[in-house]
Amino acid sequence: MQAVVDSKHGDYFRCLLENGDVINVYKQELSEEIGIGDIVKVSFVKDIEASSRQQELMK
Repeated sequence: MQAVVDSKHGDYFRCLLENGDVINVYKQELSEEIGIGDIVKVSFVKDIEASSRQQELMK
């Protein structure tokens, strides 16, 4: 999936996904060379350990 970096708000960049959704990405998650107007690739990976902890909290 791709997104365009739309704007910066404090420590976060607002990114518009190809499907029209909006996500906020903490600036430290992106390289310093990325700026407003750039296209970035977006992917999500399951964090197995954090998911296990979260499942325990939800019991």
